[in-house]
Amino acid sequence: LPDYFQYFSKQRVQRTPTPQTYPIIREAGPPEFSLNQAATYTYDDYGRAKVHLEAILTNLYSHSLPQKYNIYFQGYTPQKVSAKNSLGSLKTTLTPNLLGSQAIIDLESQTPGRGKTNRLEIDYDFLPAEKRGNLWSISLPRLEPDQITGKYSLRLVVPRSFGNPVSIAPPPIHVQDNVYYFAKDQLTYLGVNASFGNFVTQRFFLSYVQSNPSFFSTTTSIRIPSDT
Repeated sequence: LPDYFQYFSKQRVQRTPTPQTYPIIREAGPPEFSLNQAATYTYDDYGRAKVHLEAILTNLYSHSLPQKYNIYFQGYTPQKVSAKNSLGSLKTTLTPNLLGSQAIIDLESQTPGRGKTNRLEIDYDFLPAEKRGNLWSISLPRLEPDQITGKYSLRLVVPRSFGNPVSIAPPPIHVQDNVYYFAKDQLTYLGVNASFGNFVTQRFFLSYVQSNPSFFSTTTSIRIPSDT
């Protein structure tokens, strides 16, 4: 499944990410920031997806400032990534890497001091939903465990044209119309897998093995699956 994670380069500590199947945030010593995030995945009638990520970064100490916010996209490269804070747009550079691509966001005019917060809004396109017959399938990345992330929430917004939910795992903690809400503890090790559709057309072959222990012909019955 596609996956992503964030890390911050700091004035005192510089980190180089190590390529791996599932990247993990690595901190040198105790974390110097806390991070709260809220992600919204919105799909349109054609299965195209957009992500809106709101991030609040809080300084835990007064001696360091976040300089960059990196997002790693595993297995794909988004067409466009944009970021902004309260002062306006932030410089964002999208580059390929061994696992897919990464977006490097320069954090400008940050406020120093313990307890000060930096708020970001990031938008990018995501992998489209997969349509098989009349069934729409969606896979969303999991949240990698780390020392930085405090609160995290995820919203999945789908159009009514997708139809009714067939299966959603893990089950959402709340549903309102066509919006599905998930909590941090649900997404630490597994992402969201959801299917939508009003009906599914399947083609299959069914074989039965019957035995007759007697020497004479006999009549038996078999159970055929329902077509409804």
